Amino acid sequence: WSYDQTENIKVLEQACKIDDCTKNFANQLAARSPGSYHMAQVCEIFNYCYNNWRYVNDPSGQEYLASSSQSIASHLVGDCDDFAVLMASCVLAIGGNPSVILAFNANSGHAYAEVEISSMDIDDVRTAITEYYPDIAELAVRTDTEGRQWLNLDWSANHPGGDYWNSDVEVVHTCIDSQWNY
Repeated sequence: WSYDQTENIKVLEQACKIDDCTKNFANQLAARSPGSYHMAQVCEIFNYCYNNWRYVNDPSGQEYLASSSQSIASHLVGDCDDFAVLMASCVLAIGGNPSVILAFNANSGHAYAEVEISSMDIDDVRTAITEYYPDIAELAVRTDTEGRQWLNLDWSANHPGGDYWNSDVEVVHTCIDSQWNY
């Protein structure tokens, strides 16, 4: 990752590129809840990836960002930014708008994904999530400066809409209609 957000956009465009591997992976998972794009499809993807992800650090002193197809080919192994890219790519592959957030606090940095839910009914979102995670009381939703609503898809949150990572600074990279921006 760079301090230059234009460079980060280029990195995300490459890492989140929808190739056959990523599209097929996302389709197979989303098809467990068929139909036009909806929250249950996002839950299917998150649930599978969350339950099968094995966290492994990058090499010491190096930042390595795996593309979504690399994470799939390695059987869902990587660190937080690899999981974020995988989630964002899968959301893109099934017709949604994702974001990838780079977050920092005094101790460390973290990356995670979100999915835009502005066009969805929040009760339908909650119903879809509680089918997989029945004990959910509240959902972590962020509203951006444009009024769009985003649902947290952070691996460390344990479920879609789980609590956001405690950060002091966030850099948000959104992909609306296949166009990355920050």
